[in-house]
Amino acid sequence: MGEQEFVVQQFQKAFAKWQGECFVLYGLGKNTKAILGHTEGFQFAGLMDANNTGNEFWGLRVLDEEEVLALRPKIVIIAREPVVPVIYARIAYLQEEHGLQIYNFKGELQGQGADTYANQGLPYWDVTEEGLKREILTHDCISFDIFDTLLMRRVLEPPDVFWIVEQRLEQMGHTGNQFRLHRIHAEQSLAGYPALPQIYGELGRRYGIPEGVLTEWMELEIQTESHVIVPRRSVVGLLEFALGHGKKVFLLSDMYFPKRILENFLTMNGIRGYSGLLVSCDCQKSKADGGLFQMYKQETQGGSYLHIGDNRRSDGEEARKQGLDTFLVYSAYEMWMASSMQGTLSHASLGTSCGIVAKTLLRSIWGRASLP
Repeated sequence: MGEQEFVVQQFQKAFAKWQGECFVLYGLGKNTKAILGHTEGFQFAGLMDANNTGNEFWGLRVLDEEEVLALRPKIVIIAREPVVPVIYARIAYLQEEHGLQIYNFKGELQGQGADTYANQGLPYWDVTEEGLKREILTHDCISFDIFDTLLMRRVLEPPDVFWIVEQRLEQMGHTGNQFRLHRIHAEQSLAGYPALPQIYGELGRRYGIPEGVLTEWMELEIQTESHVIVPRRSVVGLLEFALGHGKKVFLLSDMYFPKRILENFLTMNGIRGYSGLLVSCDCQKSKADGGLFQMYKQETQGGSYLHIGDNRRSDGEEARKQGLDTFLVYSAYEMWMASSMQGTLSHASLGTSCGIVAKTLLRSIWGRASLP
């Protein structure tokens, strides 16, 4: 079962008894799209997102505070589990002061736990490089996720790259380009595992942008990505450790950058020597649905497999379903989420002084973002 299917199933089960009531979904990712497209009998009145108020996605408007209060809906946060508390902290006043109910996609009412920091004893803090090295030595084939595992972006969240591109386009004379919003819309409108050129083709079709301009914008996005990407040095060191001990190493990524672009990013950051690179947009298979793991096993024909990545579902649960052992490492964002600094994230928003402060703090974490 893929992530979207899992989220739809959980949502349908959790909220079945309230189908006649009004719902607003917080979040603009693939899981929100899946819920809107694959649940039946629900009344979705709109969406919420801190940076897209007034815009429209999948035929629904991103509502402002007054519109939400007028509707008095059930609000459901559709986001990765570590991110849900951060989003809740931003909108908790709607529940605490106005009586609106805010849930996660599993139907769990938010704001019921203690507000104090409770992650001191988190098992992840006991994860060490030495422990992972021991795991590597006991397996024939080692695979690594790429983004947030081997490579990281020096932005708070991945779509912030689009905001940087938008600002650069403004400086180049493309005023009012709305690149961030249009780029997100174009990708979300495509089914399957689109590659970057397909996304830009859709961008041109939807907004009437000439091919020459699209080529310029796509190159700018690739260039911007190359500038914000940094290696996660301790994990890169573990890849080199695996190679040094004769392990067959593959890299697996659910990503819109095709192999040729990803190879450039990897080489620029000193990552080389691996036996293969499998990318969802090239293979039309993904880690999330298990297809990329199956392809990897067919190509390697190993006796034992260890997959290393950051995503609990695609790098963890799905990999295990496909017969791989797994070792999860937190992304820098998740380390921040689990740390005693987690409360600062609720004040971070794109393009604001708070967001700038938060990103500066995250850069300080990145400077030592190894294991744990």
